[in-house]
Amino acid sequence: MKKLTLIWILLFGLLLAACGGSSQPALEGTAWSLARLHGQAALSGSAPTLVFKDGQASGSGSCNSFGGSYEIRGERLTFGPLAMTAMACADSGLMEQESAYMTALAAASKFRLENDQLILYDASGQALAEFVKGK
Repeated sequence: MKKLTLIWILLFGLLLAACGGSSQPALEGTAWSLARLHGQAALSGSAPTLVFKDGQASGSGSCNSFGGSYEIRGERLTFGPLAMTAMACADSGLMEQESAYMTALAAASKFRLENDQLILYDASGQALAEFVKGK
């Protein structure tokens, strides 16, 4: 009887672990480079990145660095709050891209991993940002 009870306890524990709320390991320890933002190629010479490490999201918007929390539940992905440095870019196009990039991260609701690509979607299913596995 004790063995049967122990087996049930172990099985229940494994079931709880498998159904746990957060599945951050799907992205944990990965780094990405922005390829497309709202369907447009990232500006040449810019380097927007996104890194998932130690339960935090961080990266570069091109001119500024950012960091903060992220949460994954199934296919849902949310960021925030994200803090960002406040340096200006010499190129106004980079500033516009960086602003749109940070807005896209704030609007992200879902994600999909496909080969070496990460795609972020808004709540309506519209693709916001596409990344390639990066540095």
